[in-house]
Amino acid sequence: MQDFNYQNLSPLVGQTVEVSDPENNQKLTQLTIKGVSLKAPNGEEYEAFSVLLKGDEDFHLPQNNYSFAVPGLGEQTLFMSPNSLDEYEIVICRSRQSKTSS
Repeated sequence: MQDFNYQNLSPLVGQTVEVSDPENNQKLTQLTIKGVSLKAPNGEEYEAFSVLLKGDEDFHLPQNNYSFAVPGLGEQTLFMSPNSLDEYEIVICRSRQSKTSS
């Protein structure tokens, strides 16, 4: 999960990620990384950012946990919410202390 961060994801805007069902590993679709943005309360204590993803209007994914295969970062299961029929968002907000305590 630590590789899935703002610094590593920002350069991947425009690239595609494979989305799978984490329960059965069935590939569902591909989404394009549309943007990566810092969010409040990003700072010394917390890392907070969002990832916007673009998909196909004809294949809509509901709000749920999904496995994402990200180029160069491996696979990660994350919660994703739809913003519209073809746009999705992943929001990450975590303590920076958890990175150093492991």
